[in-house]
Amino acid sequence: MLNVNASPSPALDASRQAPRQPPLSPEKRAEVFAVLEKYDANALSGSDVEAIKKAFSAAGIQRGPALREAIASAGFNPADLHPERTEAGPAPRPANLEQLQTLKDILGGYDLANLSADDRSALVQRLKEAGWDRPGSIIHRSA
Repeated sequence: MLNVNASPSPALDASRQAPRQPPLSPEKRAEVFAVLEKYDANALSGSDVEAIKKAFSAAGIQRGPALREAIASAGFNPADLHPERTEAGPAPRPANLEQLQTLKDILGGYDLANLSADDRSALVQRLKEAGWDRPGSIIHRSA
């Protein structure tokens, strides 16, 4: 009789698992830190994320648990560097009413059709402080 509640044998379970990725070498770990030290973990833009991914790829650093651990050790959220993607970029995260009101309040203080360079810098800073300039945000700025 087959016991459907029984745990699979360790031999069967191990055969289904993907091979373990080796840990990052000290040199590769140092490269991860060298790439990330150029960026602010709390203010990553979509273009920052793409540049980081390209730098990792150019350095031969493979995605996986070892890279996620090194990213976290550097003070970054690994999920921010690998947001769900659409063809247009990271998928926007849903916003709640309070967040939308904050965004409305921030944008309401500016004449968006006639932004000076100083106003643009101030607006970008306020959006960053409010968490609106991160990968996966509904705000995408260019230039």
